Amino acid sequence: MKTSHLLWRSLFTSALLLSSCAHPPPPESPPAPPHEAPSSEPEPESAAPSASQEALRRAEATAQELAGTLKTNLVAAMSEQGPEAAARYCSVGAQGLTAGIADARGVSVGRSSLRLRNPTNAGPAWVEAWLAQQGERAADGVETVGRVDTLPDGSQVARVIKPLAIGGPCVVCHGPAESLAPGVRAVLLDRYPGDAATGYSIGDLRGALWAEAAVGGSAPTTLQMFGALRAVMHQGDYGSKVSLGELLAEPGGHGVGALEGLAGEVTFDGGTAWLSTPDGSGAIATTKLEPGAGSDRGVALLAFHRVDAWTTRTLEEPASLAELGDRIRDAATEAGLSLDHPIPFRVEGPFEQLKYHVIDGSKLPAGPSSHDAHKDAGITVEHAAVEATLIGLWSTEHAGIFTHMGDTTHVHVTVAEPLGSGHVDEVRVPTGARLMLPTASRGP
Repeated sequence: MKTSHLLWRSLFTSALLLSSCAHPPPPESPPAPPHEAPSSEPEPESAAPSASQEALRRAEATAQELAGTLKTNLVAAMSEQGPEAAARYCSVGAQGLTAGIADARGVSVGRSSLRLRNPTNAGPAWVEAWLAQQGERAADGVETVGRVDTLPDGSQVARVIKPLAIGGPCVVCHGPAESLAPGVRAVLLDRYPGDAATGYSIGDLRGALWAEAAVGGSAPTTLQMFGALRAVMHQGDYGSKVSLGELLAEPGGHGVGALEGLAGEVTFDGGTAWLSTPDGSGAIATTKLEPGAGSDRGVALLAFHRVDAWTTRTLEEPASLAELGDRIRDAATEAGLSLDHPIPFRVEGPFEQLKYHVIDGSKLPAGPSSHDAHKDAGITVEHAAVEATLIGLWSTEHAGIFTHMGDTTHVHVTVAEPLGSGHVDEVRVPTGARLMLPTASRGP
C-alpha cells in the first residue's frame, strides 16, 4: 500500500507542476460581464504603470501561492492516506486555505469550473464568462490571462486566469463516474451529493484558477462560503462545515447562516455571533458569543466576511425587503465598490413591519425542501416597530449559494430589546435608516 501511495505522489506532483507552474504566455482579454464593461483601450497615460504592474504581480503571485500550497497539501494527503483523503481535503481544507490566502494577501482568489463539484467555487462574473467562452474542450492551447481592467467608476483591477488541465492522477476523482474507486465514490457522495465534476479525460480543461487585485487600493472584502443554499434545500446537507470557535478566533466577522442540523440561525455582526434556536416550547432562545469565545458548535451554512471598517450613508427613501437590494446596489456603485463581488452590509433602524423566523430543522420532512418549507418549519417573530440592525450580503452572482433564486440579498436581523435574531422575511426600511458598506480604499 505504501508503494502505491508513493506512486500516486509522484504522478500527482508531476501533473500539478505541469498544470500550475508554467510561466504564463502573453495575456489575452477575458470577456467582461454585461454590467461591468471594462475598457479595452490602452491604459491612460495618467495611470501609474508601476501600480498596475504591482497589482498584476500580486494577483499572479497569489494564484501561484494557492496552486502551490494546494499541490503540497493534496500530495501529502494522497501519499499518506490515499485518494479518499485527498477528496476529503478538497471538501474541507481547500476552502479555508483559499480564504486564508486571500485575506493574507488582500487579493481575491479562487478556483472555478463549468462543472462544479463544490457550488461555493462558483467564480465572479468575469471568470464565468471566460469559462463559458472556452466551453468543454481540451486544455491544450488555452492560454493564461493577465490584464488590467478599468471599471465604470474609474477604478482599476488586475485580473489573472490560469487554466487547469486534467492530468493522470486527476481522473482518480474526476474521471468517469463508473471508473472511480468505491472509497472515492463514497466520499464524493457524502460530501458532494450534487457533484457535476466527473466524466473528464486526461488533457481536458477542468476549469480555472483566478485572482483579482485592486490597482492602487485594497481588494474587495473576500467571501468565505461554508456550504451552499442549494445543497441545504435540495440535498438535505445539514452537516457542519466549520465551528463557531474557528470563526470567533479573529475580529470583524460579518455573516448570515444556519447552525448544524438546521437547529437555528447564526448571525455575525462586528465579530459577535448571535445564535437563535427553538427552545422546545414554541419560543426562541437567543444567545451571543463574543470574539475569542471557544465553541465546538457547528455551522451548516454561512456566508461570511471579515470587515475592518464601515462607511455610513443615510437612505433618502424608504424600501421594502424586495427593494433593499436596489438601494444597496446604487450605494455600492457610488462608494466605488465592485458589483462583481458579494457586498456585506448593515442597516440600522428603527424599522417597521419586521417579520423574521428561526429555522427548526427537526420539523422539516426528509428529502428536498424549499424556502417556504423552511419558514413553515420555523418559529416566526413579528414587530410592528422596533430598533434593530439588518445584517446581510448582496450579490447578483450567488443565487443558490447564499441567495434564493430571483433575490440579490440574504438578510438577518439582530434585536437588542427584546433580545432576538433570525432570518428576515419582511421589513419596511424607513427614510433616514443608516446603510453601512465596507470602506473602500481607493487608489490614485
